[in-house]
Amino acid sequence: MLFSILLVGFLGAATYMQAIQGVTSAAITCVMVVVSTAISFGTYEYVAESFLMGSAPEYAYALALAGTFAVPLIVLRVLMDVVVPRSNLLPQVIDRGVAGVFGFFGAMLTTGIIACSIQMLPWGVVVADTGDNIGEVSGGFFGFRRFNPKKPDEQNELWLKPDRFTIGFAEMLSVNTFGGSDEERTLARHQPDLLRDLSWAHSLPVGARSVVKPEDVKVVDVGKLNYFFSTTTRLALGRNKATPVDPKAGKMFVYAALELSGEMNDVDDKKRFSATCIRIVGESKGERLVIPGTALIDPDDPSHYVVEWKPGNADMEIVAGKVFLIPLNNKIEVAFEVPEDFKPQEIRFKIGGRAKLSSSQIARITGDATGGSARAANPRPAKADPARSASSSSGSQPQKSGGGRVSGVAFRSSRFGGDLPMKLTSFRQVDAEIQSGVLEQGLLTGKVADQTGAAKNGPVSKLKVPKGKALLQLNVKSLHAGSLLGKALNFAVKTVENYTIEDDQGNRILACGKYAVAKVGDEQIFELSYYPTFESGGGRYKPFSRIKSQHLKKDYQLVYLFLIDSGRQAVKFSTGAKKRTIDLRKENL
Repeated sequence: MLFSILLVGFLGAATYMQAIQGVTSAAITCVMVVVSTAISFGTYEYVAESFLMGSAPEYAYALALAGTFAVPLIVLRVLMDVVVPRSNLLPQVIDRGVAGVFGFFGAMLTTGIIACSIQMLPWGVVVADTGDNIGEVSGGFFGFRRFNPKKPDEQNELWLKPDRFTIGFAEMLSVNTFGGSDEERTLARHQPDLLRDLSWAHSLPVGARSVVKPEDVKVVDVGKLNYFFSTTTRLALGRNKATPVDPKAGKMFVYAALELSGEMNDVDDKKRFSATCIRIVGESKGERLVIPGTALIDPDDPSHYVVEWKPGNADMEIVAGKVFLIPLNNKIEVAFEVPEDFKPQEIRFKIGGRAKLSSSQIARITGDATGGSARAANPRPAKADPARSASSSSGSQPQKSGGGRVSGVAFRSSRFGGDLPMKLTSFRQVDAEIQSGVLEQGLLTGKVADQTGAAKNGPVSKLKVPKGKALLQLNVKSLHAGSLLGKALNFAVKTVENYTIEDDQGNRILACGKYAVAKVGDEQIFELSYYPTFESGGGRYKPFSRIKSQHLKKDYQLVYLFLIDSGRQAVKFSTGAKKRTIDLRKENL
């Protein structure tokens, strides 16, 4: 409230000063303010990034916006004082009345510039530790903070909204009077909602760095997701219970993996960020949208992006349930909920960080991609290699690899290929897409004994493998009897399911599915969960509905599925949060 009072007071004082100067002076000043506003919004980012980022990064954009407005205004005013006479023959009442109108308009623009500049400063929030998820919120400039951690989707507004008025007027100028031939260079296209963008970028505690350089952010991976997960409770074993969350009607989930560089340390030498500090910019139905991050990858289970966090995770140092530490490898992953027809263009990080998406990255989200992996760099075509098989999409049969082929339902080895170990003819399905006996995605479950009869809703004998990919079926019961890998995998099935493999180019690949056979009660049950359309190579499959961890103790088979680029070799296997890594090179996968 105090900030609004100060701005309204300045607005009134500036209007009065222009009114008593007379209509000639007020009109000239108003025109100069309009010109200076256009100059300021058109140049402040360039000035900040070119001249101020090295010496005062946290204040660069605020100083640039205020400076590129004030300097032209002062210069023009001095020139006009020399050139233009101030006398006129209007009666004083009319003279000051009209001057007041010009003065109010110019003062409104000036007040808006001041308000915007102040909101670009690093005014973080302070959250008192009350034991609740989000305690008492304070901080900001004289108590004003546009971002409210308790209601992150809403914004606090100033009285009379001078900041919105000024930005709206600058948008109009960039389209009309000061507009060029390139529509993409207009302010409304470049900054669809500058104040909301600042609000999201400032969703950080006091002392956290809020400004970075544009080149400090690089998009290394993008793709679609089938699900988010909502973390609801923390279990006695120290793990969060995650529940799948579907996108809203007309929406889809996408993700982006960022690689950060440059100076990002906060005042205490830590590096913090929030999901709302990261925004994806793109178009939907001809409208430019800026959408903040909704979910972050779970460090305890990399196969999950979680929407909702609870305090207490020391690894991420959750503050007010929303703020996280940047990992030591300077890589973070965030997911967004966007319209189904959304065409992304760039990713923004905090204030200043911008990374354009490549045409191939855009294609992975819009569905125009012809193959390849969002996580894989420089995929190569498959090579003729007796130790590997081609992707099942080519129609070839899987060859022996790392222990030979699987026969029947005795999943006791690893192999490449999309063939299932048995033909499925009777099952329940969830979310399933089946074409000509090939499962494209979905979850299937049924009794093993029922698979020998006539087909009721099948048959299904293959898994669809995207073009340019090979499907690795990794048996986690006993890959090689007595081998180090076999023992590690046998141990891994008892831990949280955040398995990943790494190929010979260093790309980490999450499981895109799994299938298992286990005794549930008195019956042998099979379950298959497969979602290859997550374009980085999986990792977002649904959990089993019938087979639980207590059923995987005796006479069970459990196989995880990984999509890797054809011609690549799986060289490492990781079993989760303890960073247990097994060398796979000797397994010749």
